[in-house]
Amino acid sequence: MGNYKGKIQLGWEVPPEVKESFRDWCINKGVLVQEDCAGALVIWKHLPSIIREKAKLEAKGTPSIDAEFWKQFSQGLELAVQAQLNNLHKRPDEKL
Repeated sequence: MGNYKGKIQLGWEVPPEVKESFRDWCINKGVLVQEDCAGALVIWKHLPSIIREKAKLEAKGTPSIDAEFWKQFSQGLELAVQAQLNNLHKRPDEKL
């Protein structure tokens, strides 16, 4: 994937509220919408299927999980990533 020759414009239809919410979130974070959308597409396939299904329902306007869950989900992922990074820093250098 790292040797792509260019970029394409996505032609997918999404609910306007979803697009606007994502755009506003990106603006508030000071990031580029296109780059964060591409990043979201990369991690999507690694999420548990139940999370993908619940997110699709929410995008269709049918929230099926309490908003607090999404906050806790995010916090849990941050803790897991930090633990992984800490683990990598504790490993002795391996020679290839």
